[in-house]
Formats: sequence, structure tokens, C-alpha cells
Amino acid sequence: MRGNLNFVTGAALIAMLGATDVIAGNRILLEGSLVEGGFDRYVPPVTNPIFNETPLITTEIRPIYFYQKVPGDFVTGGGNIDVVAAQIRIALTERLGSLATTDGFAFAEFDSVLPNEEGFADLAVGLKYAVHYDPAAGEVLTLGARYTIPTGNLDVGGLRLSGIGAGYLHGFVSGMKIIDNGLQLQGNIGLQQALSSNNTSFAYASAHASYEIAPDIYPLIEANVFLPYDGGDRGPGSKLTGFDVADVGSSDPEETVTLAAGARWRAHENTIFGAAFEYNLNENQNSLFQWRAMFDVALHF
Repeated sequence: MRGNLNFVTGAALIAMLGATDVIAGNRILLEGSLVEGGFDRYVPPVTNPIFNETPLITTEIRPIYFYQKVPGDFVTGGGNIDVVAAQIRIALTERLGSLATTDGFAFAEFDSVLPNEEGFADLAVGLKYAVHYDPAAGEVLTLGARYTIPTGNLDVGGLRLSGIGAGYLHGFVSGMKIIDNGLQLQGNIGLQQALSSNNTSFAYASAHASYEIAPDIYPLIEANVFLPYDGGDRGPGSKLTGFDVADVGSSDPEETVTLAAGARWRAHENTIFGAAFEYNLNENQNSLFQWRAMFDVALHF
């Protein structure tokens, strides 16, 4: 755990150094990476919206909706989880930004065993700083850190899915390369370390590739991997896995690997719609996640 906390702390320190530089120089640039001559043809990833943070520094509001299907061979015999959320990012310079990205309201409906419930997710806030920023080459590399505040209240038949423990620390590295022919490649790796023993800690990796096949139209493919390395103590001997939307606190949660396809449409220079269908390649009876349909819109300011 100490090594994981060191990784998160290092990412946070770099972001804080960037913030100190902004305060000292009194330079605020809300356009962030989207200034003229910057990454004006960029489109963000769609899936893994909680953890797959864009490396670009933007000022935006991003409403999100997704419908998640619970497998029929799960202990509840199936069901679904609907989530509505709104993420907020504020650029302070081309390199430094603040974010509030883990929030929202969830509606959980199960076919049996567990009751239908609804409740708020936790709230996460943080900073990110672009340590390498080269618009001419179409390259950016960003480090960031967030703290998840256990503000949620989603409880399903006594199984608490948010608002547990002391929260989480999350550190990540996110990078992107835009190639002249319209191809965009992006990757993100990170750790989410639970700050109390009743929650799950995991590493993850996300990849995104999109291509502008026509003006403002970007088909995309994405992949996500979640690798738990320290389970919680709320489910001794359990392999139940909540994926990103809920932490069930199992002692031995299983890994999750997903593949997604979708598209983005730039309706306006400041408005980008997105949709994707994501499928769990490791579908099994222990996972809350079979497939997911996602929709969002990035509103840049």
C-alpha cells in the first residue's frame, strides 16, 4: 500500500507545483488546451468516464447517462443500473486544471433477491498538470490526482455501494497523440487506493482510438482493464465485483476487461456528443457488469 500511496502522492505534488506556478504568476486561461493553435480537433473518450481522464486541460461541463445490464446469472438473476451524472472541469492554464468527476445519481433495479433502490454516488475532486505539452506535434502527457469523498448513500438491501469508509486516493497518468491524418490515440493508467479496509483498491488501464472519417464525425474503439489488488472486508470469501459504478467491498473481487465501440459528433466547436456500447469480455456470475450503453455531451467554455 505504501508504494501505491507514493505514486498517488507524487502525482498530486506535480499538480500542486503547477498550481503554485499559476498563483505566483497570476495567469488564468480558462480555454486551457483548446486555445487557438492548440488541440482544437480533439475528442474525449466515452467509456470509463469515472477514471479515464483526458490529458487535455479544459473548461467544460459533461452530462453523462449510462444504462448498465446486470448479467442474468448474477445472484439477483439480472437487473440494470441507470446512472445520470455531470462532470465539471476548469482550466487554469494550458497545463493545469481542476476537476470534479465522480458524482451522479444511480437507480438500481434487480430481478430478485435485492430490492430496487436509488441513491447518490460519491464525489471526487482533484488536479491535473500537463508535464509535456506540444500542440505542434499533437502530443500531451498529464499527471493527476483525485480524492474521492464518501458522500454517497446508495444502499441496496443493506449492501452499501457508496459512502463507505474514508474514501479513496486516485493517481493517474494520461497521454495522447494526434496524427496528421485524423487519427487520435489516447491512453490512461492509474491506481485507486482505498483509505479504509472495507473498500477495494485496484489498478486500471484504458485505451482510446478515434478517426475523423468525415468533417466532425469520429468513430472510436476503446478498451478498459480493471485489476483489483486489495479487496475489502465487507464480503469475506466473496468474488462479487462492482466494476466502476459501485464498490461492493468483496475480499477477492475479479478483474474486469471491456471492449467498446462508438462515435463522437462535433455539433459545434464547443459541443461534442458521444455514444458507445461497452461489453464485459470477462462476463461471469460474480460481476454486476454485462454490458453498458453510454451517452454524453462535452460542453466546452
